Amino acid sequence: VRLSFDNPDEVLSDILSFQESKHRLNTVARVFNKTATLGYKYMLGEIKNDQALYNQVLIAIATLLMLERIQFMASFAITFTIADAGMFQPIAKAVQKICQDELEVHCELGKEVLLNEFKTERGIIAKKQILPELKEIFNEIIDSELDFITDLFSDGEQLPGANESLFKKWVLFSGKDIDRFFGLDSDREFPRFNPMPSLENWINMNKQQAAAQEQDLVAYKVNVVVRDDQDMIFEF
Repeated sequence: VRLSFDNPDEVLSDILSFQESKHRLNTVARVFNKTATLGYKYMLGEIKNDQALYNQVLIAIATLLMLERIQFMASFAITFTIADAGMFQPIAKAVQKICQDELEVHCELGKEVLLNEFKTERGIIAKKQILPELKEIFNEIIDSELDFITDLFSDGEQLPGANESLFKKWVLFSGKDIDRFFGLDSDREFPRFNPMPSLENWINMNKQQAAAQEQDLVAYKVNVVVRDDQDMIFEF
């Protein structure tokens, strides 16, 4: 924001006063607050490490996955679409690496943690018990995103290269991954294909090639580390 506006403090104040953007996080905040409260009670010795506490930890991890896979990706889509129109390029470039980390690192890590836990004795029990709540959380998050997009376009504003319908389809496309991962069997109509394929040019940084004198290169470097520890035994 500081790179793109003459009066960044005013812009940041406007952003922070936009209550609708906070309302879309009500579901996530509720889950995280409950998890934090139970965590404090456990540390104080007021509750035990039982199945109910374990279930809540898995619900929190699953909710974090939904936050990153659905809500964050919805925000990135708007940012990158604006950049595609030639506006606020510094902002888009600044968050491009964050986007790739969210999708390819954070989301994948969350899935692996849950898959590992679902194989354990308590995890097998938990999955059956928490699935209805996960479906409820999933629907709340999807609905909040769809409502937020409606609000963004309520003043009749237009965005070159996209519209309200496309962004909503993108939200559902992102949500399809979560629905299939947990086996929620949602009755929502998910897009079969990516409704905004142009976003791939931003999400995958390696698809954008530029000379070093044109912009800062953000692609991962390859073969810059030499491994010299083969056949070595380390004592810990």
